[in-house]
Amino acid sequence: MHIARELFNAKALWNSFIFAATGSALLGLLRLHMGASVDDMATALARDAQSAQPSALTELYERLPAVDFSRAIVQRAPQILRVVAAPVCGWNDLGTPRRVADTLRRLGDHAPGLRTEPGRVRQMPMPGLINLAAQHARLALAG
Repeated sequence: MHIARELFNAKALWNSFIFAATGSALLGLLRLHMGASVDDMATALARDAQSAQPSALTELYERLPAVDFSRAIVQRAPQILRVVAAPVCGWNDLGTPRRVADTLRRLGDHAPGLRTEPGRVRQMPMPGLINLAAQHARLALAG
């Protein structure tokens, strides 16, 4: 904890793995480092699109390797990445679907527009966009 405090006081940045990219940029990164898997996926998608009982993607997912996206893809392309210091926006490890659901539930208590019935997904007014700094401020005021 001592080292973390020193880094924080020195205004060091912490990789929270919040990132923004277009789908084509992500696909380009994947193609660069996992080209065969991307080609296999394109083939499976094409096969399933022409089949009455699609199964090619299911079969592909069963044999795809487990990949640490950060290490295998992102860390291998530092020359095309940019670092941006974000305002204080809170942080939560969203590593599992349960953690994502718990976070959305907690945010929903302070942002009625995010609230949904159990088992239902609500479309946000601007799909895919959430202002983490604003949500963090709301939670801090309510907390």
